Amino acid sequence: MDAFCGVAGIGKKGGVMDEEIVKVILAVVVFAAMAWLLVNLFSPVFDEGDETAKSYFDMLERSVDEVDGLGSASFFMLDNGRDDMNFYLAYFGNLASFKRNDKIFTRKLDSKENVLCVCSESGKSVVCKYCRGMDLPVSFFYNDVSQQGGGTWTAGEGRKVKLEKEVANYAFSS
Repeated sequence: MDAFCGVAGIGKKGGVMDEEIVKVILAVVVFAAMAWLLVNLFSPVFDEGDETAKSYFDMLERSVDEVDGLGSASFFMLDNGRDDMNFYLAYFGNLASFKRNDKIFTRKLDSKENVLCVCSESGKSVVCKYCRGMDLPVSFFYNDVSQQGGGTWTAGEGRKVKLEKEVANYAFSS
């Protein structure tokens, strides 16, 4: 019987040995810590709308750099097919906000001029977190018709936008 108790890790009095208790507690703590890290790493921090807008903004930055160097470029935001999440290319000029089609586009007020933003819409709010100032004003033409409404304009996802640099301004068209 003593040989059996030693193999199973049970002391002569029938209790689990101290080493085994420490191993079990340590395993539970490690498992709990890993689960907590995984949940906090992936769930609350990731915002699909924000991350997609940031990605589109990075693409816009490359397109503007290309148009500055070559004179023309293009920019496209894929229509994700979801009605609950939309993206816009919005030109603010020097304004902090404007209204278009019952949507209010708002950006952070700063000293930038000729501001161009990638905005995300979730529900009724349109957030324009990713913006850049342009060296020149930006006009927008849709089917060869100017869309300048008080110096502001928007282009929704699913529309390929052609960027061209002219002498006194940038001309974007779709």
